[in-house]
Amino acid sequence: MKTKGYLGEAKIFTNGGSQAVRLPAACRFQSSSVTIHKLGRLVSGDLCDEVHA
Repeated sequence: MKTKGYLGEAKIFTNGGSQAVRLPAACRFQSSSVTIHKLGRLVSGDLCDEVHA
């Protein structure tokens, strides 16, 4: 179900021993790192404060 704010789908792949997500261009972060949050099936990323980057 596509909801308000839907920007497309992302591909999941493995890179070495890690799992990674290839984001659509519309979802790119302007940062080199993000904090990850998980609540049930929802996983989201948020920009890190520059102090913690």
